[in-house]
Parts: sequence; C-alpha cells; structure tokens
Amino acid sequence: MLFEYAHKALEKAEYKKLDDGTWFAEISGFEGVWANGKTVEECSTELLEEC
Repeated sequence: MLFEYAHKALEKAEYKKLDDGTWFAEISGFEGVWANGKTVEECSTELLEEC
C-alpha cells in the first residue's frame, strides 16, 4: 500500500533540467521532498526514496 502511494505521488512530480545539466524534481504538496540527479531516472529514483 505504501509503495503504491509513493508511486502515485511520483506521477505528480515536476522535473526541471538545471543549467549544469543535472535534473531537479519535487512533488507539489510534499514540502521538503525533492531530489537531484545526473539523469531523470536517477532523479526519479532518489525522489522515490525521499517519499
């Protein structure tokens, strides 16, 4: 159940490519939950760990 909740939250994630080529993501409504990675996939994985 928690796994499903976290994956549903990821559907609301907003990704932005930064000037240095890395990716930043956050989930609206989840204050303090954000991630940064070299690729979108890495960023998404880190974001899932933060949920």
